[in-house]
Amino acid sequence: MLSLVLLALTSFGQRIKKETVAFSYIQPPLVTTLGDAPFQSTTVIEYKADIDREEAAAEAEYQAALADYPNVEAAAKAVYDQRYAEYEKALADWNSKSLAGKLIEKQLLENQKPTPPSPYYPPAKPTKRYVYHQYLFDAEIVNQSFASLKGRNRADGGITIELHMHGYDAQQPTVETKESSVYDTKTKQTRKEYKSQYVMMHKHPISAVVKDASGAVLFSGMLAGTENYVKYESGFVAGSSPSMPSKETMEKSLGQSNLGLASIWLNNQYGLVPVSREITIRNPEDKKVDYGDFQEAYYTAQEGYEKLASDEAKGMEKLKAAIAIWQSALKELDMDDKKARINKKVAPDLYLNLIEACIFARDFDTAESLISATRRLDFAKRDMDDISALKDFLEDYRVRF
Repeated sequence: MLSLVLLALTSFGQRIKKETVAFSYIQPPLVTTLGDAPFQSTTVIEYKADIDREEAAAEAEYQAALADYPNVEAAAKAVYDQRYAEYEKALADWNSKSLAGKLIEKQLLENQKPTPPSPYYPPAKPTKRYVYHQYLFDAEIVNQSFASLKGRNRADGGITIELHMHGYDAQQPTVETKESSVYDTKTKQTRKEYKSQYVMMHKHPISAVVKDASGAVLFSGMLAGTENYVKYESGFVAGSSPSMPSKETMEKSLGQSNLGLASIWLNNQYGLVPVSREITIRNPEDKKVDYGDFQEAYYTAQEGYEKLASDEAKGMEKLKAAIAIWQSALKELDMDDKKARINKKVAPDLYLNLIEACIFARDFDTAESLISATRRLDFAKRDMDDISALKDFLEDYRVRF
């Protein structure tokens, strides 16, 4: 869908009408040899094996304790029965004493009637010990959500991706404090205010192995931005006792963040990513000067940008036609004559129109030459900033072809 936003600036007797064109296109990957190949992916949670071993050990201990429980219960019952037998014997001995003997012993604080043991309760049944482990990501969810290439079908016979999550690691958190002076308007006094936060270095490395349809390795290694420790800050709060999220929250949050980096990297390298972009086409207007060619170039370029996603060949044809019109106008440039049709006022807008259209028409050499030419012209900083942004875009877009 195409949207137009009209903005106008007036100076030097010329009105520059800026019309914004929104369009979409397919951004090619940085690896340019893959065509429209499909892909397959798998995700391996490397630290899951350690968790599984611990869980298996805990289960084995539990099952062994369950198997031995009858023996434990029988032994406990035997000990209780022995205690009860001893009680019955002591009671019988007490009952057999003479009344006089009982009174004498009572006076000596030795005459106590035996009491029965507490009722028998069997030992508690075994329970499985809890195995603490870091947050465990679901490999299939990760695989579908993050190890996926936009614009490509998931099918056999194409690109293969193995994504490996290596587990969370964190250093001991520390408390960082800061002191500031705060003036109290009520008391007319200055007081000290203390704030603190938790600071911690943590990481969750993610690696990938990517192969093409022939099995040739396109990439193997850690993904940039995931392999090194990054700083976590809880945020300053008043006092000296900041709060810290739960360990599970930290583990999950950093893992998801790094998976997002992995997805961006994979699609930048190998995906066919639909991209939405807004560009501004600039048209000078002046009742005394004919700028009909600029208006014609605008309509032609507008159609060209709009068709890039649906009919690339037609879109490129239209862009080249608009470029030809703008290049013809550029020949009239006179930076010293304010009354010239293509003067210092019109020049920056004309160059910006041309540079961006040449990039999308893949005439990269011409775009680069135009950018170089602007360095010798007396353009305003804001115009040079716009041209610098297009230079960065050119460098990225060019390597994709």
